[in-house]
This record gives sequence, structure tokens and C-alpha cells, in this order.
Amino acid sequence: MVVVGVSVCALYWWRAGGSETLQQLLTPRFQVVSIDFSEQRMVLRQSNRTYTVNCDDACRDFAVGRSYRAMDRGSDLEIRVGGQRIRCPIIKIEVRFDVRPGGVG
Repeated sequence: MVVVGVSVCALYWWRAGGSETLQQLLTPRFQVVSIDFSEQRMVLRQSNRTYTVNCDDACRDFAVGRSYRAMDRGSDLEIRVGGQRIRCPIIKIEVRFDVRPGGVG
């Protein structure tokens, strides 16, 4: 009986916006590395990826060294800042691979 009650509560929570809450908690954080206000561009880093994006007038909403939750939406990076979602067009993505000495052969 308890299992059924917990299941019903979980389903209700999920439908009432719980899925979005869970997605926000699991969304990776991106750290702002630099902001070029004259070019209206920003560089963000997430693990082994570095993103260069156009931030237009939204550049002022970000701070170097701070981390923000963001989702890679293909051609845009959707960044959550100040309770809103800002879509910044991606200019360039750099992927860094860790190379260890030695190798095969």
C-alpha cells in the first residue's frame, strides 16, 4: 500500500513540473572563461569542451569565473541566468582530448 502511495505521489510530482526540476538539477554547469564586450562574444568551458558564443546585449548578465547551467541545443547554447533562459548562438566548439605518453605499437 505504501509503495502505491509513493508511486502515485511521484507520478503527480513528475506531471506537476518535477521532470523540469530534475532536468535542471542534472544540467551541466558551464564556467565563463572570458567575455569580449566589444565583439559581444563569450567563452565558456564545460569539462573538456570550450564554447565560443555570441552573447549580444546579454553579455552584461554574465560574470567571468561564474558557472551557469546550460544546454547545448545544437546551434545555440541555452543558458540559465537570473531565472531566465538566454539562447546564445554557438560560433565555435573546441574539444580537448587528454593525451597520455606512450601509445599502441
